[in-house]
Amino acid sequence: MSRSTISKYITNFPFPTLREKQAFVLKEIDDAFASGYKYIVLEAPTGFGKSPVAIAAALTLGSSYICTSTKDLQTQYCRDFAFVKPAKGKNNFTCEVKDDFIRNGTYKCAACGPYVSRKGGECHHTTVEHGPCMSDKDFGCEYKTRLKDYIEIIFLDDK
Repeated sequence: MSRSTISKYITNFPFPTLREKQAFVLKEIDDAFASGYKYIVLEAPTGFGKSPVAIAAALTLGSSYICTSTKDLQTQYCRDFAFVKPAKGKNNFTCEVKDDFIRNGTYKCAACGPYVSRKGGECHHTTVEHGPCMSDKDFGCEYKTRLKDYIEIIFLDDK
């Protein structure tokens, strides 16, 4: 990464104003990459503005991962920066097709079993983990990601 990319970091800063300390950190990030570092860990106090600094770095670098310590912070990134996509486990997402089955009366929760169906009880298994595609391997869920949806690319370095 060349020294001239600092302007790209600032250009990619997602807010109209950049604080002095944020500019300093972006310069440090630029210097670290220019020195050969591949990974950056930013530790700064609450209210510093780490999220926009991380977004500026990610946009400058192209493909990036921003690791957070909580799911709430992931949600905040997604809310504040619409192009950010979360990487959470399936238990954090509601099943997209289950509501359709509940509305038309055909849903049978594998975890609750016949009790919910017979007694009209309420099923609290709303996450993807309990969706119909998890209990019926032949269920054609349009939202489920399958192995065939991916392409494998193997890069072997000649050196």
